Amino acid sequence: MTSRRIKWITENKHVILSLDFTDLYEEKFITEINKLRQFLQQTEKTDMLALIDLNNSFLNTQVFDAVKNTAKLANIKVKKAAIIGSTPVQKTFIKILKTISHIRFNTFKTRKQAIHWLTKEQ
Repeated sequence: MTSRRIKWITENKHVILSLDFTDLYEEKFITEINKLRQFLQQTEKTDMLALIDLNNSFLNTQVFDAVKNTAKLANIKVKKAAIIGSTPVQKTFIKILKTISHIRFNTFKTRKQAIHWLTKEQ
């Protein structure tokens, strides 16, 4: 299952799970997080790379609760996640999420920087 906001892309010969959470807030954001949880439950892939775009979105405590619940499942499936478009307040939520998950998160100003970090060999 993929959707307009949850889809596979290929960059630098790597397959990346692209999560477009732009322009989302409150219930619409929670709905998309729930779709992501369903997607993660259905996919057999592990060690995934994820590109998350938060431009013009609003992350409140209700959305963060939904993210925390999905992060438990993402721990099993996602190896690295690059986040673009985060505000200073969202970066605080991201720091909290880093401490409760085992996913390597990093924030970036541009998509190009995020993809470079995701796809560079370690």
